[in-house]
Amino acid sequence: MRDRFDEFISLCGGPSFSSFLYIPQQQQQQQQQQRLQQQLQQQLQQQQQQQQQQKKKDVSFKFLAGAYRCQQELEELQQQLRNSSSSSSSSSSSSGDDFCCSGYGVAADVSMLLQRAQQLQQQAQQLELYAEDVEDIVLLQQLRQQQQQQQQQQQQQQQQQQLKDARAHRHGVLRCLYTSMHAAAAELQQQEVAALKQQMECNRFFSAAAAAAAAADGNHGLGAAAAAADAAAAAEAAMRRQRQQQQQLRQQKQQQQQQQQQQRVQKGAAAAAAAAAGTESEQQQQQQQLLLLREDEQQLAAAFAGDSVDVAVAGVYREVGPPLC
Repeated sequence: MRDRFDEFISLCGGPSFSSFLYIPQQQQQQQQQQRLQQQLQQQLQQQQQQQQQQKKKDVSFKFLAGAYRCQQELEELQQQLRNSSSSSSSSSSSSGDDFCCSGYGVAADVSMLLQRAQQLQQQAQQLELYAEDVEDIVLLQQLRQQQQQQQQQQQQQQQQQQLKDARAHRHGVLRCLYTSMHAAAAELQQQEVAALKQQMECNRFFSAAAAAAAAADGNHGLGAAAAAADAAAAAEAAMRRQRQQQQQLRQQKQQQQQQQQQQRVQKGAAAAAAAAAGTESEQQQQQQQLLLLREDEQQLAAAFAGDSVDVAVAGVYREVGPPLC
């Protein structure tokens, strides 16, 4: 209902229903800000479009583009001349009536070709006006400078990426060294603890052996034999414990070495894959740039290659003759 009422009032020429509503000041300010933002965005877009159009207009070759077009039209004209000469030779071998009919067609073709030759001559005369213009050379120099700047930027980016990769590699090597140093320090601590335990057990063994010897000297009986047997059993137990500890340490060392080797292999594979992907993308970009540069060089060479347009037009006049009245 409200939309219909607004439409009715707008058709009658009066204000809409929404204009009678009370809108708070905050909402009005927000709406104004939104409108201003939209206007600014539109202005920025228009400025960007105008700048792009101005750049396109600025980068426009006059003499080179005209020479290239004239050369293309000249090639088309020469092709048509060859086709017309072949058609005239075939018509000369036909009957009389057919020859008369084909003669009119050949004359029309020749007149069209002469008109195109005159147009080419006019275009060549217009190109002579731009012959002493230096804008094309300046544009070429600007394009070359832009390409050189792009190449320099790409080289700088590549160097920065290489420096980052080298720093990352150094950090990885330092981390590996720190981890290996911590592992070696822990291993030395374990060996020191094992040596202290072995020394304590040896001291116990020697003290037990001394006590057994003293008891043997004092009693010379079964008590001395029992003490000696206890001391020997304690020494054997100590030696077994030492061997078990050494075996456990060796196993732990082997496991740590295997884990470190696996981590190094994984890091090396990841770094190699990342480096290969980076080099492939860089090679593709360089190849694309080289192809574009070669195409530009070929177009410029084609524009300047061959004889001039005036000489070609004179050759056309020699082959075709003066225009028909």
